[in-house]
Amino acid sequence: MASLVLHSHSAETPKPGSPDRKAILDALRVPVQKEIGFPVIFRVSHLKVKDNWAFLKGQPRTKDDKPIDYSKTPLDEEARTADELLVAVLKKTDGRWRVVEHAIFTTDVWWHGIHERLGAPAEIFDYSDS
Repeated sequence: MASLVLHSHSAETPKPGSPDRKAILDALRVPVQKEIGFPVIFRVSHLKVKDNWAFLKGQPRTKDDKPIDYSKTPLDEEARTADELLVAVLKKTDGRWRVVEHAIFTTDVWWHGIHERLGAPAEIFDYSDS
């Protein structure tokens, strides 16, 4: 009698330049650029993907990879009162990555336990505050 063993793949980090990583960053770029007011790139410190869910932590940067001067943006007040840490949860539906939740500034680990509420795999999340 043959037995069936199901293997759940582990969370993966898409390599820089890969189509999946590009699609995730491009999806996130839309709301972030709208909030900041100009084109950005991302310096990614954490990106994990599993089962059509992605979790990212990083920093938005200017197109020439310089820190953003938030005093010239609508986020000036947030920049003075919270840590710059871009955090985002994305989900791939109908072949496209979509931002489910994100924040550019944070004063706490707001995403703690979010996987339970969203039904996302826990192993993609990084619960450290940096």
